[in-house]
Amino acid sequence: KAKGDLPKEDKQVIKQRVKDIVTSKLGGVILNSSDTVVISAFLGLSALAIYQNYYFLISAVISMVGTALIGATASIGNSIVLESKEKNFKDFKDFTFILSWITCVCTCCFLCLFQPFMEIWMGKDRMLDFSIVILLCIYYYMYEFNQLFNIYKDAAGLWHEDRWRPLITSLTNLTLNLIMVQFIGFYGVILSTVLSMLFVGMPWLLHNVFTCLFKTGMKEFLKRLFFYVVVAVGSCFGAYALCEFIHFHPIISLMVKLVIAVTVPSLVYFVCFFKTQEFYKLSEIIKRMLKVSSK
Repeated sequence: KAKGDLPKEDKQVIKQRVKDIVTSKLGGVILNSSDTVVISAFLGLSALAIYQNYYFLISAVISMVGTALIGATASIGNSIVLESKEKNFKDFKDFTFILSWITCVCTCCFLCLFQPFMEIWMGKDRMLDFSIVILLCIYYYMYEFNQLFNIYKDAAGLWHEDRWRPLITSLTNLTLNLIMVQFIGFYGVILSTVLSMLFVGMPWLLHNVFTCLFKTGMKEFLKRLFFYVVVAVGSCFGAYALCEFIHFHPIISLMVKLVIAVTVPSLVYFVCFFKTQEFYKLSEIIKRMLKVSSK
């Protein structure tokens, strides 16, 4: 049976952390829901239904990757408490590399398969322009990295330092949504989300993680991250160019394009990074997983 009472100072700390988490979650809800609200209000329910067909597939992949990241939160938090900052920063770079590979493959699949899949599933009259598909791929790519950075923020308990970022990012997105949707429609809604994440949310989040957790500069990390982006862009559009030569039965073409969308970015990543420490770490993880599954 619980006895006694918490000191007033401890209660105050708990209350403050709860307030910080509420502010963070509120901002996340606004950020994730404002696009659908603006589309339905300004472009209509038919346009929203078409958008939701695309976003449904993206959110399914985000949920699968997010489940794996959330499962790693406890071990990351334990490492932050017990290990050195150097060890945690090395793990952070390894996680970033692994996620960049997975995200590159998934983004390539979206770019190459969205339109042919939607044509089979919903028909040509219920498809978005390919330029909007590109924006959705950019949004997905950024969102996955944002998930990883948020996992490290949560594992380190940086809720107070990060309390205003989600709310300000979401309000920036909502403001840009309301302005840009009136001029460029769908493009404005998705572009405003990308811009608010790219120029407000992610830089702020990275600054908090590096300043409060790793206590080091992030110049070298940003260079590494930029290289991942360059490799992803090149491999995605290379795979898409190859897919343009595929003209079989729609379902057969979809299967062939799926193989191309998975194989091309994987080969590009292998060629670019097989000599790096991060690739060695990934290969060790895969070896351990194969050993466990074989027992």
